[in-house]
Amino acid sequence: MTHETTRLSSHTPPPLYSGTSPFYDEALPPPQLTWRQRFTANVWGGIKQNTIPGLVLQCVALAVVVGYYKVGSFRSGFDHVANIKAKYGFAFSATSTSLFGGLIPWVILTTRDALHDRKMGQRTDWRLVLANGLFFVVFWMERGVEVDAFYQFQAWLWGDDAKPATIIKKVLFDQFVYTVFLAAPVNMLAFLWKDSHFSWPLMRAELDLSFLTFRYPSGLVTGWLVWIPAVSLVYLLPSPLQIPLFNLVLCFFVLLLTFVSERAAKQPPSPLPLHLQPPSTPEPHHR
Repeated sequence: MTHETTRLSSHTPPPLYSGTSPFYDEALPPPQLTWRQRFTANVWGGIKQNTIPGLVLQCVALAVVVGYYKVGSFRSGFDHVANIKAKYGFAFSATSTSLFGGLIPWVILTTRDALHDRKMGQRTDWRLVLANGLFFVVFWMERGVEVDAFYQFQAWLWGDDAKPATIIKKVLFDQFVYTVFLAAPVNMLAFLWKDSHFSWPLMRAELDLSFLTFRYPSGLVTGWLVWIPAVSLVYLLPSPLQIPLFNLVLCFFVLLLTFVSERAAKQPPSPLPLHLQPPSTPEPHHR
């Protein structure tokens, strides 16, 4: 199969997370650099990869929020969705998130890649394709329930209004407590297992010191730049509509990020900024 959901930076909604790997490390910076230089280079790579998907995600979220508060017909439609969410609770969260975060992107990307494989005369590894599909559906089903419970906890803890002070408290707690200590670690480990073709030995081999000291923190920083604006918009909506907006932007983000990342992977890597380039080795002097 030509498509492998790409490694990228970031975190999970709310701390939204995409169907791609939650860290950017396709081309790790040269080991000759200092930790600070490697960290900066990796974050910069993640930012470049996430810029377009992140901006589109934020525009979609902003359009939904503005439409809800300014367009009567739009609001009535979302109120209907809110009533369905209120009726079915966590069953709605599990089903809708697995659909928008897992099944829809997986079907679209799998169909595209299967057609490409057929055109190129390549064999599709359907066992791996189906394993990835099952992973995405189950993973986002669990995340949907967890995120819904977290949103409800936030509403209980800070209030259910859209006042600036309430939004700020929710975003800070979301990004710097929930994401740092639960959402991001679980996402990273889950996608690391998937990227290791569901092999525990291969996964364990990746869990070295650099995972904690380099890949994890650089992924967090890159994710904050995308998701802090996004979750701020999510929290502007009433609680029953936060999961539906989460699902909508999640689906857009997964698809866009995959296409942008694959396009970037086909291009030669851009050179590091001068201040991040490793020192050159002097040529030996020959008489």
